Amino acid sequence: MYYVGLDSVYRMGASSSLYEIFTGTYQGVIRRVHATVDKRVGGLYNPQKVRVPFHVTPLENAEVAKAYVEISSITRKDSKNSWRLKLDGIPVTRLYTPNFIVYDKNDIELATTVIDVTPIVKRDPSRNRHVLEITNTGSNVIHVIGATLLKLLSYKEGTTSITYVGGSIKLEPNSSITLKELTVHSGSKTALSFIAYTPEPNMVLEVGEEGGITSPLMLANSIQDVEIPIEPKASTEMLALTLKNAGSSYVFIPALLFSSTVYKRPKISLDVTASAEPSGSVKLHLTIGNTGEVKAESVTAIVFSLGQAVFREVLGDLEAGESRDVQLSLNEVRGLKQVLVRVVWKELGEPQAVDKRVSLP
Repeated sequence: MYYVGLDSVYRMGASSSLYEIFTGTYQGVIRRVHATVDKRVGGLYNPQKVRVPFHVTPLENAEVAKAYVEISSITRKDSKNSWRLKLDGIPVTRLYTPNFIVYDKNDIELATTVIDVTPIVKRDPSRNRHVLEITNTGSNVIHVIGATLLKLLSYKEGTTSITYVGGSIKLEPNSSITLKELTVHSGSKTALSFIAYTPEPNMVLEVGEEGGITSPLMLANSIQDVEIPIEPKASTEMLALTLKNAGSSYVFIPALLFSSTVYKRPKISLDVTASAEPSGSVKLHLTIGNTGEVKAESVTAIVFSLGQAVFREVLGDLEAGESRDVQLSLNEVRGLKQVLVRVVWKELGEPQAVDKRVSLP
């Protein structure tokens, strides 16, 4: 009932194609929560059930427009599988029918299941904690790699362009895949996010604009949640991103989410001066300002020395155009060359931070 509107299961070999799950520009923001599961469910000596919790950062005055659950799994090729899925105790499906399937050379099936759970999530739109329950009702083992909950929230202060595509991408060594015609907003918060699985950890992916400079991304674990901030040029309206496998084994990517969100944002500035005092201590003067368009919520100033927090002051909300001064003295500074000053705040309900390293006199 809730599967995405794809006409059939796409079965692919070594090469992969991308299929649109949803795309477009919306009045709102997107929340993506991933859980690394890495559990074998069913069969001998394995649990029959696994529960996957998701906590979604709340956003005031926002309604759920769309919601998806994405599950990545591994089974033996051509094995007959069945499961029962529930979200928040409400049955979703009893069928093991992945949307996308790809195989490796050992006849292992790498599968992606994407389900539209909007009707369930809309029953209680203010709910921030969700639980996905996966029960293996067959006799074969299903290795659940991970699960993701996506929520598109209607929000009048934000506009988001989204490209969400699936295809169970299997990147062989030295192969690449390109996402084209990605819509970008000027001054936006833009990112590419996905789950990556590889049978050999410490693999390297190269990510970058098509034809431009790529940045290496180390996959330190077999299963890794990846979110890559993208900083397009101010004049860019359309973007093409390329992912290349620079390792020696394949990388499995169930689906890719590209989002570019523009909204009224606070902008925190931090200035710090340090001066020596006759007593031998060091005085720090912090000036924290908000030069953005809207208030910064829950602003806190923190000072770290040798990795330990030695000072913390909660400033509360900082209105647009407002600034605050904070003064403190550091007494144990013998042999200390610098400290780290951090300001944290909330933006659309999510934590943000700016750091500054300060040399001591």
